[in-house]
Amino acid sequence: MTRPGRIGTMGSGSDFTAFQDFAGIPSVDLGFGPSPNSPVYHYHSNYDSFAWMDNFGDKEWHYHIAITKVWSLFAASLIETPVLRLNATDYATGLATYLASVKDLTAASPHTSVNALAFPTLDAAITALRTTATAFDARAAALAEKVNEDVPWWKWWQKVKLYVEIMKVNTKYKYLERKFLHEQGLDGRTWFKHVVFAPGIWTGYAGATFPGLVERVGEGDREGVEVSVRVL
Repeated sequence: MTRPGRIGTMGSGSDFTAFQDFAGIPSVDLGFGPSPNSPVYHYHSNYDSFAWMDNFGDKEWHYHIAITKVWSLFAASLIETPVLRLNATDYATGLATYLASVKDLTAASPHTSVNALAFPTLDAAITALRTTATAFDARAAALAEKVNEDVPWWKWWQKVKLYVEIMKVNTKYKYLERKFLHEQGLDGRTWFKHVVFAPGIWTGYAGATFPGLVERVGEGDREGVEVSVRVL
């Protein structure tokens, strides 16, 4: 859940956790959040019932129907678009934003062991990823345009070649997320393999970015920070 116009990190607490944090499968969580005037939701209690929803939470189930329609259109768009509508450049841009927040943490840290760190190797890695991602996304867009071109039936091999190229692009998009899995997992919670996304260790369901690095910075663990940087 996040403010309008922005996609936030998912954290934990739902079925997507195993897909994103353990298996590295691209995931999305869709839903509505309460307003300041919404009735109290009796989460995981005897009052978390159909009767509460019928009378207080979503009378006539309009929100449930609406989110089902949104999900259905989202799924249909994924299925019916030959080139997956994913964007590697946006991912690289997101990583740069996450790193900037880590730099803010180090600058504000009371631990002198970490508050002068600048992370040049991570800056360089993200820049390299963005350069490659931009070229890759351009290639994907070009293939998407070619799908709509009118190819004579007797040049069938051109269509075959095009769809083989599209399959390769889609496969790379699908598996990009898995490149961020670290087999040893995060320190102290090895089941969580993703080095970019995880629930915050002290924040319950709220999501954290670069969790291993952020946790070491918070502890003032210079050696642990250096290990996390090498992993990233």
